Amino acid sequence: SVMNLILNPQWQGIVSSGRIYREKTVSNNSKPLVIDFYIVKPDGLTVADFKTGEQRGRRHDEYIEQVSGYMYVLRRQYKKNAKGCLVYINENGIDIEEVML
Repeated sequence: SVMNLILNPQWQGIVSSGRIYREKTVSNNSKPLVIDFYIVKPDGLTVADFKTGEQRGRRHDEYIEQVSGYMYVLRRQYKKNAKGCLVYINENGIDIEEVML
C-alpha cells in the first residue's frame, strides 16, 4: 500500500531533500519516455519505477533495462550521477531493488 511505501525507511532515504518529478516525459533521441518518479539532489539523482506483483518475475530483466535507460537519459540531461531502483508493491509489502548502470 501507499502507506507502507511512505513509511519504508529505504524509500524515505531516497525521497529526502530534493526536487521530485512524477510521471515526467523526457526525450531519448526523439522517443518520448514517461518516467514514474525521479528526484534530483545536489549530489545526483535517483530514478524509481513502480511495479506490482512478484519481484524477479518473468519480465524482471526488461524492467532493469527500462530503469537503466531512464538513468542514462537523465544522467546526460542533468549531468549528474544517477541511481535507480525498482519498487515492487505487492500483497507482502514493499520491495525496493537497486538498479546499477
